[in-house]
Amino acid sequence: MDDETHCVQARQLAEDFLLGRCELTVPGLFFYELGNILSLAVRAGRVAPEWALEALDALKEMDLDIVDAGDNLEIIFAMSHRFGLSFYDAAYVAVAETSGHPLITADEWLYKATHQELPFVTLLGAE
Repeated sequence: MDDETHCVQARQLAEDFLLGRCELTVPGLFFYELGNILSLAVRAGRVAPEWALEALDALKEMDLDIVDAGDNLEIIFAMSHRFGLSFYDAAYVAVAETSGHPLITADEWLYKATHQELPFVTLLGAE
């Protein structure tokens, strides 16, 4: 799916993770969102179903730090209303805040809505 914005930067981040240069912390819903993205890409003919299944298998093998969103529901709800975010997007912000890790996003709207008050929110590919 090389036609996505910030593909080079995303690949570099993935490489850094795979080589142990960084850790990745995600809310549990990450797998559903990525599965949905892959499913939509298959339906649109952008990737083969076999490739999508291989990608999902590879995801299971990654040593991701998975945070249960249920542990942060009040924080997620507050973030959603404070910044006008979807509950899903707010889950990523809350996980970053509670874990002390930066949130690296390609979502420019999310970045613009939060970065002034939350400096740990960074835009993928920003110089």
